[in-house]
Amino acid sequence: PAKGTHGTAPIRVAVMSDITDRKRAEEELRFLANFDALTGLPNRTKLLTRMARAFARAKRHEHRVAILFLDLDRFKQINDSLGHAAGDELLRGVADRMRLAVREIDTVARLAGDEFVLLVEEISSFDGALIAAQRVLERFAEPFNLAGTDVVVSPSIGLAIFPDHSERPDELLKCADLAMYAAKSAGRNTIRVYQSEQSSAAVERAATEMLLRRALDRDQFEVYYQLAVDMKTAQAVGVEALLRWHHPQQGLVGPDAFVPIMEDNGMIITVGTWVLSEALAQLKAWDMSGLTGLYVSVNLSILQLNRGNLVAELTDLLARYELPGVRLTLELTESLVMANPEQSIETLNRISALGVQIAIDDFGTGYSSLAYLKRLPIDKLKIDKTFVRDLGADSDDTAITHSIIALGQTLGLTIVAEGVETETQ
Repeated sequence: PAKGTHGTAPIRVAVMSDITDRKRAEEELRFLANFDALTGLPNRTKLLTRMARAFARAKRHEHRVAILFLDLDRFKQINDSLGHAAGDELLRGVADRMRLAVREIDTVARLAGDEFVLLVEEISSFDGALIAAQRVLERFAEPFNLAGTDVVVSPSIGLAIFPDHSERPDELLKCADLAMYAAKSAGRNTIRVYQSEQSSAAVERAATEMLLRRALDRDQFEVYYQLAVDMKTAQAVGVEALLRWHHPQQGLVGPDAFVPIMEDNGMIITVGTWVLSEALAQLKAWDMSGLTGLYVSVNLSILQLNRGNLVAELTDLLARYELPGVRLTLELTESLVMANPEQSIETLNRISALGVQIAIDDFGTGYSSLAYLKRLPIDKLKIDKTFVRDLGADSDDTAITHSIIALGQTLGLTIVAEGVETETQ
């Protein structure tokens, strides 16, 4: 009231400001702090919070909790070959399929990249956890359609259980992660339960990867050559280049021990180019010494095949060593080709135009579609050594080998048998 007066209405001054945008920004920050922007799934922070609550409930009700750590097999290859937009589309598709594979009480989270985690509550035994993991695995049976292309994607799944493997959320997550690496080592598209010895295996893998990154600079890689012999003339017609690593502690190591690691971390691109160059240089050296007419066969990774500059790289290498394309054979497994058949067909046609021969390696051991195979510019089929090994003793292997030979002859292809060591074979 004004001084000296009574009953006068008070004067109030109000200052107003629209904070809608600020509140919206706060909500967005709160969402980004707890959820993945691409898929809308909980992130690591939110997952660890939910795990802690799930563990507390499990203790009260004497239940178990399962953690499924899922990593997509060869996701980087899809990203590199089809582009990041297709990669994002795939991740959203995976998130949708995992949501459909779980119950309302369970949680699907995305940690980073192509790593997903499934928190499965209220299970009473390991069998319940394995059933949940198998249900997720089955969701990947159907191909994903990415930008009009059907792509088959498989997951590797690691499984860890509360309280059996750990009672701490971060430690149990690490256990499931280690089990996932064991699944990848077992051949991918499979499930592995955490075992305590996997911790040492993970440390060993990390040490191997570190040594591999230094191996090329330190000249620790070497290419060996295995003869290919014409059965009619008994004359050598070519060689296959075989990569070996002079491990600083273990000595000479075969590719099975290190190539899968290089495919996972992308090193196979650099090392693969080095092998191609070494093999063609050796072929030229043999020519100069009078040993002419041989071809050299080199294994090609799907990462190399899907690189945009592979054809230009091959053109440069053939020109550098003054060799016609027909002197080089590139080998790919049928499963790798079938992972992205449309792009493989396009790239292989361009390679074939250089005169380079294309061989399907380990034929009969992987997934293939004859409808696609007949469209590929294939020149050779290689019968896997697992069929050759027991020829003469195993009727099934003999029948399979006859069938592959008949198929190859019908299609006008050269047949190469791996691992022939006896007269019977």
